[in-house]
Amino acid sequence: FGTDESPTMIYFTKNGLTYSITKTEIEKPGYDENEKEDGTEEHKATVKTDIVHMQWLNANTDVKVIPIETSNAYYNYSVAGKNISHVNAYKKLVYQNLYPGIDVEYVFHAKGGIEYSLILYPGADISKVKMKYSGNTDISNDENGNVYFSTLFGDIIDHAPVTYYQSNANNSISSKFKIEGNIVSLDLAAYDKTKTVVVDPWTVMPNMPVYNSVFYIKSDALGNAYIY
Repeated sequence: FGTDESPTMIYFTKNGLTYSITKTEIEKPGYDENEKEDGTEEHKATVKTDIVHMQWLNANTDVKVIPIETSNAYYNYSVAGKNISHVNAYKKLVYQNLYPGIDVEYVFHAKGGIEYSLILYPGADISKVKMKYSGNTDISNDENGNVYFSTLFGDIIDHAPVTYYQSNANNSISSKFKIEGNIVSLDLAAYDKTKTVVVDPWTVMPNMPVYNSVFYIKSDALGNAYIY
């Protein structure tokens, strides 16, 4: 599965997540007396991509990844010259039994980015959950408990988790991320392990400009406008 959090693509696999961030820069030419007779000019585009991998360490290799809540929208793609039409979209993705007694649910956050919830069923051990990031990714945190993963275009940020009992969201449990090298895990204060607990971080991608504007406008002798 995947989602387009432009300019970041996020791919969900059984092993973990891959963030692919792409930036395209198009050179805007100025006036050129030597432009082609048909009024066109060549435009140079530079594309840069950075990729960050996150692996669920020592997780269930036979985990079921289940899409839930079909969206009204659908998508069409062209891949290697083949058209793939009416592809369903979903509002939630569930990793069922990723670790013993632990599910992970992904949804879109109302303020942007991706919210993921770790559902700890009675008896589950949160210390089993470990997220290993690409070796070239610098990982740091701040005084608020947020974790930063470096990319060429800015940081991916995991906001500090909010943790509570599933039966009562107002009954919170103290929790935080732990960083050991390139591995991130979670630490919870003492809680009632006979109850189901929700650990609820929120991931946002680098705030990079999205190219959704006119690059170049030109008109010809007949008054036609050409927009790229």
